[in-house]
Amino acid sequence: MTFSRPRIYADFNSLTESPRDPSKSMVSLHGWGSLQALSNAGIRLNVGIRLLIYDASDETEDLEAEATAYYDAEAAPDLAIMVEGKRPRTKGSLPG
Repeated sequence: MTFSRPRIYADFNSLTESPRDPSKSMVSLHGWGSLQALSNAGIRLNVGIRLLIYDASDETEDLEAEATAYYDAEAAPDLAIMVEGKRPRTKGSLPG
């Protein structure tokens, strides 16, 4: 049995290289849109939760990435749950 990952909005403008693994990217989930999406989905972030994060900017810049939440007090002490995962895919590279 497979479980789908919750699909949560993330502002990819905050995308940076993960300090834990330079081959991965990191984005903060402390923005209003992310917090609203988490609340609407009834998700309480915990370290290790797996998510599908997306940013639907416009028809040419839709981004999506599989991600795992982790805690990084130095990167965002106000709300320090970040997600890291594979590099985001653009709309043209998304399946379907």
